[in-house]
Amino acid sequence: MATIRKRNRKWHVQIRRKDHPTLTRSFDMRKHARAWAREEESKLDRIQAWQSPVSMHRLTLGDIVRRYRDEEVPKKRGADVETTILNAFLRSELVNNKLSEIEPAHFAAWRDKRLQHVRPATICRELGIYQHMFGVAIKEWGLPLATNPLAEVRKPKRDDRTPHRIPDSMVLQLEEAAMKGRTPLIIALLRFALETAMRRGELLALQWSDINLERQLLHIPKTKNGCPRTIPLTPAATAILLSLGRTKETSFVFPITRSALAQCWRRLCRRAELKDVRFHDLRHEAISRFFELGLSLPEVALISGHKDHRMLMHYTHLRPELIVLKLNATEPRDHY
Repeated sequence: MATIRKRNRKWHVQIRRKDHPTLTRSFDMRKHARAWAREEESKLDRIQAWQSPVSMHRLTLGDIVRRYRDEEVPKKRGADVETTILNAFLRSELVNNKLSEIEPAHFAAWRDKRLQHVRPATICRELGIYQHMFGVAIKEWGLPLATNPLAEVRKPKRDDRTPHRIPDSMVLQLEEAAMKGRTPLIIALLRFALETAMRRGELLALQWSDINLERQLLHIPKTKNGCPRTIPLTPAATAILLSLGRTKETSFVFPITRSALAQCWRRLCRRAELKDVRFHDLRHEAISRFFELGLSLPEVALISGHKDHRMLMHYTHLRPELIVLKLNATEPRDHY
């Protein structure tokens, strides 16, 4: 219970709770003091409700998911995608279980059932979200769980898929398919992705204010690893931007949503009769082309934004026939 006293023309509020630091504050008006006291006591009530062992029998998994979605996810850069994943998870039967009943076996059964419909990589991503969710609930919300139930759930083995190289012939196929659609902007976006090796999110967030055409530089303020970078523009990339032109309607270079792009890409591949080709393969292709042009590892890392050179090698898929041409172009050495 909050204590409110008047001292020296001020209303002083003091709130004491067991296992919590004392809260104090002063106000000029009594009504403001009472309002603050009610708000803070309500917060403490919610905290104690979550930390109580009784909460394990009262709260459901759905309660955890909803709080995590509403309080933690908005702080993330990929909030939209993660919110969609959590909303879909809330439609499953698993979220109706009480927290006291949740065991690793529940998530293992959910994993096996989900594997019948989606790829292992999707399962790994979703399990990672739920494991982080329980970690936050235990460490920051005081949920009385001894261990994280997701820590003991085995993640499925990811597909050993080798990203496609995208030669010019395939680009032409995609462009011809795009011309039959209603989104001509996708052609410029596709070409620009091949010239810059930018991620999909970086392309869609690109604004004209980030571009310096005179110096042929492009600044990416928000990146996946949190480190802004400035990349050089190839002559072809500069030409693409000049062909687009800046309009007053929007500040974005490619005014298209993530979901619209995903849908457009699926239609393109279907029209072009290309199977298992992903938009992210464009980034793999672009990085491989930079190496084939003769750029050094640090130069390509500056463009791609990779901090780990081992991960950069994962994106590199050199064509052996080009290496043969290089070897044949070298002067023969004397044999001893």
